[in-house]
Amino acid sequence: MSGDADAQAIIASAYVGMYDTYCGVAAQALSYYDYLITFHNEVTLFWIPMRINGASVLFLLNRYLNLVMQIGYWIQVPNSLQVARRQFEFFYVIEPLQYLPWAAFSALRAYALCPKPYKRFISTIVFSLTLVPLVVNMLHDLHWTSYVYDPTLPGTIAVDTLAPNINMRFVMACRFSLMAADLLVLCVTWYQTYETVKMSRRFAPGQETQSLASILLHDGTSYFLILLILNVLHVAFTLSSVANDPFSPSSVVILIEEPLTSVLTSRFLINLQLAKRRQEGSLESTSEGTELAFQPQTSSSHHIDGFIKSMGGQLSFDHDSVEEDDTI
Repeated sequence: MSGDADAQAIIASAYVGMYDTYCGVAAQALSYYDYLITFHNEVTLFWIPMRINGASVLFLLNRYLNLVMQIGYWIQVPNSLQVARRQFEFFYVIEPLQYLPWAAFSALRAYALCPKPYKRFISTIVFSLTLVPLVVNMLHDLHWTSYVYDPTLPGTIAVDTLAPNINMRFVMACRFSLMAADLLVLCVTWYQTYETVKMSRRFAPGQETQSLASILLHDGTSYFLILLILNVLHVAFTLSSVANDPFSPSSVVILIEEPLTSVLTSRFLINLQLAKRRQEGSLESTSEGTELAFQPQTSSSHHIDGFIKSMGGQLSFDHDSVEEDDTI
């Protein structure tokens, strides 16, 4: 009977491991495909201008930290225990570091969109909440992991030494903090951009799909709503032990969520830069026009980094589309 039970456990483990493999391959395919089809935008918007600003730093960190991780999954673990340990530790640092540009991106969006009295407060909360997985995962992987060389396996394996119940608490802390940050940024985005988009549809029909506010509302809603749904699924699957990763107590959803976060962030940054260029071209070609203020421009706003201004600048509409007494 015990032999049958062991056989069933092995089969179940192999079946669960299949989810891990499929999700990992799907995530890698998504990352490589997105990289190939957006590479020309990357070169045009971030490499050719040769300007180091918030947008370029965030974009490149987000893009290439994820790319390093995806390529790293194909690197074979060496037989030497010491070399394998260094390789594991390298990726245990790189993987959580992906959350740094994501946290900065979310915080800067909150900063650009929040009313002035709450800018720093809200953006600090968003940044801190999004950084929780970075701190927790790096601490867990570097402190509570041991390495064993098993001759029956192809090299060294990493063994989690933390109790399962503590592991579960760490997973929940990471997911709930991200969910709170996503909800907060969603609320700020809807509150600050919805009325602006309505105004653009009223005064400049046909231009709303190209406006900066529309990019922020549409992409911002899609971005954070998708991540919120994935985090909810991750928590639900983890608590119900559905499609769990055989090497951790959490769901395999994380294998798709992190690459998808990188893809969405890259697309969002590209769309923002394209909208910013259209806006700048419109301002240069029109001597006078009506501006719909998305964020009031003050003397201090000229010293804000170009990336923040690209998310909180003024939205321009043609003078012919709006009467002067409708100026906001």
